[in-house]
Amino acid sequence: MIVVSDTSPINYLLLIDQIDLFPRLFGQIIIPDVVRGEMLDADAPAILQQWIVKKLNEPSVRSQLTPKKSKIPLQNLVTLITNN
Repeated sequence: MIVVSDTSPINYLLLIDQIDLFPRLFGQIIIPDVVRGEMLDADAPAILQQWIVKKLNEPSVRSQLTPKKSKIPLQNLVTLITNN
């Protein structure tokens, strides 16, 4: 299953030290560019900033443009996090 995530679920799972639930529940997590930007913002919680920076450096994480025929109504850059 694929899920498109906002900042809040990831932030709260990090705060309760349960972030590993997300990829176990969903095979692929899509983080839209605007959400990634929120996570990297200087005002974002440090734990969230550290998590996204770490994820962006993992080989299984990639950024790509959403396909024009995608069911995701976003024609922008997304970050894909897989459970591999």
